[in-house]
Amino acid sequence: MKLSTQKTLEQLKSVLKNPEATGPDPVYFVFMDVSEDKWANITIIQNGKIGDEYPKTFGHYHSNPTPETYHLLAGSGILQLAKKHMDGDTWVPEMVDAVYLVKVKPGEEIVITEEYAHSWSNVGEMPTISYDDWRSGHLTGFTLLFSRRKWRTKGYP
Repeated sequence: MKLSTQKTLEQLKSVLKNPEATGPDPVYFVFMDVSEDKWANITIIQNGKIGDEYPKTFGHYHSNPTPETYHLLAGSGILQLAKKHMDGDTWVPEMVDAVYLVKVKPGEEIVITEEYAHSWSNVGEMPTISYDDWRSGHLTGFTLLFSRRKWRTKGYP
């Protein structure tokens, strides 16, 4: 197991409601090569607040059609999901068809398909710790800025 990602407040500024807010820093860690079995990574999100919002992961889409499974080990997590808007075969990144907030409890698993951007928030009093089985990498071209982005939802201005 090795540290793959450590996201700081500075690195998350573009997705924070208040980019100058203070809070836990680093905000989260991702460890990779957890096992050769099902689980590939462990993500640990610090508890507390960053200004008036909860610590969260950066948020992204996958370009690979392989589903990703998360298993919450500990803590209180809210998974934010945003469904891609497609105009025929063309993805329209400034629009989403739906946004979902899913409260996940320790022991529960959730499967995410390529249509959904996703980001975790830690809404509890202790670090949120999750496993995932994603081994295909994340492409920056599919990054979704969850907090400050102005989304248009299909059928609404």
